[in-house]
Amino acid sequence: MADWPLAIRRSGVATPRRAAVERAAGKTMKQRLHQAFACWERFWFAESGSEILSWMRIAAAATVVMKMLGLHGLYRIGDWRIVWPWERNFKASEFVGTGQYVPRLDALAWIPDLDVDTSEKLVTVMFGLGVLMFFGIATRVVVPLLTLALGWSMFYTSMDYRHHENVMFWTLVALSFSPCGDHFSVDSRLFPKRPATRPIMHIRMLQVLLTTIYFSTTLGKLDWGWWSGAAMQAIHDEGHFRGPFWPTLWNMAGPVFFSRYTVFAEGLCTFGFWIPGLRWATAAVGAGLHLGIDFMMPVTTFSFQMISLYAVFLDPSGNGLRSLLSPSRWAAAAKRASNRILFRRG
Repeated sequence: MADWPLAIRRSGVATPRRAAVERAAGKTMKQRLHQAFACWERFWFAESGSEILSWMRIAAAATVVMKMLGLHGLYRIGDWRIVWPWERNFKASEFVGTGQYVPRLDALAWIPDLDVDTSEKLVTVMFGLGVLMFFGIATRVVVPLLTLALGWSMFYTSMDYRHHENVMFWTLVALSFSPCGDHFSVDSRLFPKRPATRPIMHIRMLQVLLTTIYFSTTLGKLDWGWWSGAAMQAIHDEGHFRGPFWPTLWNMAGPVFFSRYTVFAEGLCTFGFWIPGLRWATAAVGAGLHLGIDFMMPVTTFSFQMISLYAVFLDPSGNGLRSLLSPSRWAAAAKRASNRILFRRG
C-alpha cells in the first residue's frame, strides 16, 4: 500500500491532487516570470538615498586631485610632496610625443592626437575640474567634462597600460549623469529643494563595476603560479616593491602567503559584497589586500579608488551614511560622553 500513490503517479492516472499540483505549477511559472521582471526592475530602478553617490563624488574627485599632485602611495608616506605641474601622473603624458605608446585601435582613430603641450594643459584642466567636483560646484556640468577630459587622455591609444585610469574613468562615467551633487556640496546649499530619494541605477552600476573588476582579476590568477607563490616571487625578483616597509612584510609573510591571500581576497570580494552578512568581513579582507599593496608597491591611487568603492555595497540606501553624518547623532554622542565623565567624577 505504501507504493500505491507512487504507482498512480507513474501510471499517469489523473487524481485531484495531481491536477492541483499541475495547476499550481502552471501558475508558478507565470508568477516566476513576473517575479523575475519585478526583481530586475527593483534591482535597477528602485528608489534610494543619494548620499552614497555624493560620497563617491568626493572620493573620485579626491582621487583626481591626489593623482595630479602626486599625493599617493603609503610606501612613501614619509616622502609625500606636491609637485606641480605633475604632467607625468597620467601615463598618457609619459608617452605623448615620444612614439612610445601603443597605437590606438582603428575604431578610435577619430579621436584627436595629444602633443606634449596639450597633454600638460589637459592635466591642469582636470585638476581644476577635480577641485570643483570635490566641493560639488556645478556637478551636472563639471563631472561629464572631467570624464571627457580623462577619456581623451586614455582613448587616443588602446589603453593597454591604463588599468588604474580605467577604473577611474568608468567610475566617473557612472557619476556623470547621477545626482551626486545632492549632498555635501555647494549645489545642495544653493538649491536645497531636492528629492528625498533617487533611482538606485547609478549605485548598481558602481556595484557591477566593482564586482567585474574582482571577478576578472580572480579569473586571471587561477593558476599554479599564484597558488605556489611563484607569481609573487617573480614580482619581487623584478624589483616592483618600493619603500621601507616591504622587506619587513615580505620576511614576515613570504610569497606563498601573499599570493594565496591575494587570490582569496579578490575571490571573496567577487561575491561577498552581495551577501549582507559577509559585507563588512569582505570589506575588511579587501581593505587589507589594498593597504598591503599600497605599503609595498607604486600603484598610485588605485588602492584608494578600490576601497572607496566599497561604500556602494556597505550602505546602498544611504540611510546609514545619513545617520553617521547627522549632527544630532554626534551631539547626542558628545552629550552621553560628557555625562559619563561628570558622573564618574562625581
